[in-house]
Amino acid sequence: MNRLIQFFIERTFLVNLISAAVMILGAISLVNMKTDLVPQWKINQISISTTLEGASPDQMENFITFPLEEAVQNLAGIDEISSTSNEGTTNVTIKVKQGMSDPEISDLYEEVKAAVEGIRSELPQDVEDLRVVNRKLTSFWFTSLSAINFDKYNPKHRKWLKRLSDAFKKVPGIVKVEDRSSPPEIRIKLDQEALARYRISPSLVQNEIGLKFRPLPIGS
Repeated sequence: MNRLIQFFIERTFLVNLISAAVMILGAISLVNMKTDLVPQWKINQISISTTLEGASPDQMENFITFPLEEAVQNLAGIDEISSTSNEGTTNVTIKVKQGMSDPEISDLYEEVKAAVEGIRSELPQDVEDLRVVNRKLTSFWFTSLSAINFDKYNPKHRKWLKRLSDAFKKVPGIVKVEDRSSPPEIRIKLDQEALARYRISPSLVQNEIGLKFRPLPIGS
């Protein structure tokens, strides 16, 4: 070891030459190095979503989410299945195995659609917007924020959340801001005795209320 140290001490020109070469190579590598704050990447996913008005998260999970997961869990090419069940909505996300080609992913997508259609009759009759979507993700969620003591029934809180979401959307690089709070609801309790007296069914009341809120064209 001492001999090696003595060798470089006696040959300062060689040491300076090696140091200069390392610095030049480092500078060249630094200039040509590709840098990106958000690296390019891609994830293939297939999502299944549906809604059932008025259903609780537990009902969505037991009567919709679980049957959907069971229908697709044995299909080849699936790496992972995750789901979320909220009030009136459910979303099942299927992560495709890496290395699958686009034709293979398309075939898996068709198999998922067929499996979902195969159990449609077993789902509750009032299920709406049952959709299967083949997604290619090239962006990712930067962060998730939670608001403590947020009251979804308080109009001031909802306006504040809307302003905050609009402010985030204006930040460069943000392509999507998702508000996961449940939409406002109006719950109507029917008088059963009055329905029986006038021989009106609950479905008729529901249809009439739906007609009142139906969007109509107002012309040019």
